[in-house]
Amino acid sequence: MILPTHYATLRHQNPSAFLIELYTAELYLKAFEKTQGGKPNFQELATQLKGNDSDETLATDFTNFLELVYDDLKSQPQGDSLPRSQMGKELLEEMEKAHKKMIDEEKGNPFYKALYYPTLPALIEIQKKDPQWEQLGEVARYQKIVFTYTLMELSGRKVSKATNEALEKFSILLNALGELMMKRSDAEKEQSLKEDASWTKEI
Repeated sequence: MILPTHYATLRHQNPSAFLIELYTAELYLKAFEKTQGGKPNFQELATQLKGNDSDETLATDFTNFLELVYDDLKSQPQGDSLPRSQMGKELLEEMEKAHKKMIDEEKGNPFYKALYYPTLPALIEIQKKDPQWEQLGEVARYQKIVFTYTLMELSGRKVSKATNEALEKFSILLNALGELMMKRSDAEKEQSLKEDASWTKEI
């Protein structure tokens, strides 16, 4: 599964923001399926959703992204929980694993843990409203909360000051997680290239 350039870059640099885009695309496609049925014309749907983007490359990437998500969803069991797509589930799994390593008491990242612990009281309070959230991993909970309140704000619903402060903490934590994952991925690639170069010299 090859992502369009813009979305591949976003996934690498900011996985949380990528998931927000993915969740939104999944909701768009689910709504289309309920109201229209059948396979959409992705170019027309992309234009309806985002208008005529002056950047043709971004517009094409969005169109291709919608089609990719649509095909992914069609290969998955039906369900209401986000993400439904395989690409979303795989990314969340990567993020959950990285998150657990970062908060490990002995080997965790001190900077990350300093951002993580202050989020816990608000996370516990918010998830009390929906006990089913306890079945999710912590990263999935943060993502779901941020996405839910993002939709609320877009629809004009007011969010309390305390909730806004909590969302800011969640977003900062998720951004930090993405940045640390990117640095680790880049370091692994660099090390792999060095090993390849060393092996080539030996030949």
